[in-house]
This record gives sequence, C-alpha cells and structure tokens, in this order.
Amino acid sequence: MNQKKKILQFALIMLMLCVPMLLRAQDFDDNTLDNPVPFDGGVSCLVGAAVLYGLKKAHSRKKNAGDDTIAL
Repeated sequence: MNQKKKILQFALIMLMLCVPMLLRAQDFDDNTLDNPVPFDGGVSCLVGAAVLYGLKKAHSRKKNAGDDTIAL
C-alpha cells in the first residue's frame, strides 16, 4: 500500500509540474514587440493599498492632534 501511495504522489506532482507548461495564454512568436503590455498587473492593488495607508495615517494624525506627541 505504501508503494502505491508513493507512485500516486509522484504521478500527481509530475502532472502538476507538466500541465502548466502546456497551458499558454499566448503563442510564442516573433511579433511580441507589437503587443502592448497591460498596465494593470497588480498596480491597481498597490495604488489602492497606498490610498488606504494614507487615509489611515491622516486619521491617526487627526486623532492625535490634541496630544503633544507627533504621530508619524
């Protein structure tokens, strides 16, 4: 039983490693310079996180305005 389990695990690992190589969104050709790169590759998440961080900092500074300490 242990031998079958090891063979099955090995087969599943090999399947998980090989299948993504076969699944391609685009063809690999020489005209890759003509295709524009999309701007939104996670940049919108970074901008949203920066906005939320700035709002948090502004809120903490407003909250601590009455104190003698400076919130950074």
